[in-house]
Amino acid sequence: MNERDRDSLEDLRDAARKVLHFSAGPNEVALAGNEEKLSAVLYQFVVVGEAARRLFDDFRQAHAEVPWRQIIAADLPLFLPQVEALLATA
Repeated sequence: MNERDRDSLEDLRDAARKVLHFSAGPNEVALAGNEEKLSAVLYQFVVVGEAARRLFDDFRQAHAEVPWRQIIAADLPLFLPQVEALLATA
């Protein structure tokens, strides 16, 4: 694996871990009510999408079992309905 792909995968992994850490809590309403935490979680989704986008095509093709297109799209469209639902319940 080349250095760029390794760095991108590490960024993706680290951002995903941060999403889990930042969103851990009693419930989704608590997350929606905390603007700083919600902003941190949303930013990490952007990082996930950008890190996946930086991977070379040949790496993504070699690992076609991973839904790269959906991960790349995660920087907004994939989770926007969930975020809107969270905000609607707040």
